[in-house]
Amino acid sequence: AHADQSAAGAFDDAQDFADHSILTHLPRLAGIALRVDCGAADGFAPITRVLRAAISPTPAGGIEPGGHDARYWRSQAAAQLAFVAEQLAT
Repeated sequence: AHADQSAAGAFDDAQDFADHSILTHLPRLAGIALRVDCGAADGFAPITRVLRAAISPTPAGGIEPGGHDARYWRSQAAAQLAFVAEQLAT
């Protein structure tokens, strides 16, 4: 992932991107149950695929039909809440 692949205005410059990229901080997520969802038509889908592939074990969730909008997020809400409930029960 590169700064020029990010949404316009999301980062000040390449250094800001590098300093805040989640990909450089993945060891901090070790041992945390994760769910990563993204709509296939969402502009963040390409980097979300990279992120999901970089995390081991692969997080719950996935890339499903939809975009970066309330309709997609509502379609995922039940599964996301079930995931949280499962984590709270353990």
